[in-house]
Amino acid sequence: TPFEDSIDFFADPGAMYEESVRPFVAMKARMRHYDPSAPGGMGQPVLQNGEPVIGFGTAPIDIPNCERCHSNEVGTNSPHTDNLDVWTKVEQEYNFWMAYYGIDADTQSDWYPRLKSAAISILGLHDKNHGTDFLANYPACTTAEACDALAAELSDDNGRPVFAQSTRIGNTTVLCQRCHADNVIAQVKSSSKDGKVIKPMSEAIHRTHRGTGEGGASAAARAATRCTAPTATWPATRLPSRVTTSTATPTTDSGPAAASSAATCTPTRSRISTARKPRNI
Repeated sequence: TPFEDSIDFFADPGAMYEESVRPFVAMKARMRHYDPSAPGGMGQPVLQNGEPVIGFGTAPIDIPNCERCHSNEVGTNSPHTDNLDVWTKVEQEYNFWMAYYGIDADTQSDWYPRLKSAAISILGLHDKNHGTDFLANYPACTTAEACDALAAELSDDNGRPVFAQSTRIGNTTVLCQRCHADNVIAQVKSSSKDGKVIKPMSEAIHRTHRGTGEGGASAAARAATRCTAPTATWPATRLPSRVTTSTATPTTDSGPAAASSAATCTPTRSRISTARKPRNI
């Protein structure tokens, strides 16, 4: 996961903030013999000179900031201004996870419910624009007890663990790369539709956001850095609470320079307010 081992994400998501993400995660892969009778086919470790064969490396496991726009009803770059039918489901998803985990919007982080509602936004808009039916059965469960029961049922059907977090659309998680090529996970070939090859992941996302001011929003959706640049013309929502502008007058060898020319992008560690009220900026 993109979190430190000390963090129990699902135990208390109300304590989780975007700043909790650690994109570069140390990973260990242990080689095992295949055993069809073992869970997941994972048999005994493969040994070399009496020691298990273990590979070590880092993986850029990040969480994009789609929720900045896709969890908002109205406001800058909200995709729901003309799609209120989709927004109804987005709001429903947000409220469900706030209740599921008992999150207090005034004192705790609603980042995880925003992530979940943003996913419903993306799937709903995909259904509307491309004729898919990801949300045909939404919501497949409406209470915590019903979602837990559905998770157990889907676990039996799929032969692997399925958790309540994957039950709201009545099936397991939608994997975009089943149709869209994505070299990040070595899915090098897209599926086809109506005789045409489906656009790869990166191209599909950027083309969808083209022409709506998301040159900046596309950058804002990447969670690596925060900028100390002026924000007056920055298009993404919530950024004023995350960006600071220096009050000092920058100078160059030839004299004072415009503040924007001296702006730098640096990682920040300040905790932001994630109260419910600012969502519709």
